[in-house]
Amino acid sequence: MRERIRHRLPEENGARKICGLPLAHQNVCCSVTIIEGQQSSDAILFAVPCAMTRIRTETISDLIGGFYDAAYGASTWQDALSRLAGAFHGSRAWLFANEANGSKIYARTSMDDPGFYSPEAQLAIVADPLTALTHANPQGAIVRHSEMEPLSDFRKRGLFRDWLQPRDIWFSLQAHMKADERSRIFVEVDRGSQQGDFTDPEKELLSTIAPHILRAVTAMKAT
Repeated sequence: MRERIRHRLPEENGARKICGLPLAHQNVCCSVTIIEGQQSSDAILFAVPCAMTRIRTETISDLIGGFYDAAYGASTWQDALSRLAGAFHGSRAWLFANEANGSKIYARTSMDDPGFYSPEAQLAIVADPLTALTHANPQGAIVRHSEMEPLSDFRKRGLFRDWLQPRDIWFSLQAHMKADERSRIFVEVDRGSQQGDFTDPEKELLSTIAPHILRAVTAMKAT
């Protein structure tokens, strides 16, 4: 059970601040999420430009809360990822935990898709150059697939033709939340052929949400 408190950030000398730091955006909303039964240090505070995308601040709060619900067993990861995909007008969303060398891939997705967990699909993912390109991104990177390689080249390869195109996965946006010598944790939102690529404001929005997803994953591992 969560209680959400939303308020306009206070101004100091004409500039809005959070934790004493000035915010670059002039119209910023703040939301606090408190998870019942947790210490006050577990309160979540985030600030986003209210007009950054079509997504309302309330929706962002629900998105983040959904991942904490999944971590503490009040909901499922599929539900949380489905909300994330819908908020970005995507066809699906993924949460990946990979071994650093890319040899093993653990994934949760926003929809039931047993075929994508098959050994054949996993082999296609590991063997494709996209895996190496993905693992080259540093921790904290928010990156479109189109920024990693020309999509025209990718769409000639078997991973796209055999596995992604049938699932209407044409564009993707990744947030690399953890990257070290042992493992990588990242979230990905995908879009279909008619939805178009992701915008810079949407990259900024995912950068706001991603740290909370990682925190939820960490909380799940600790329980």
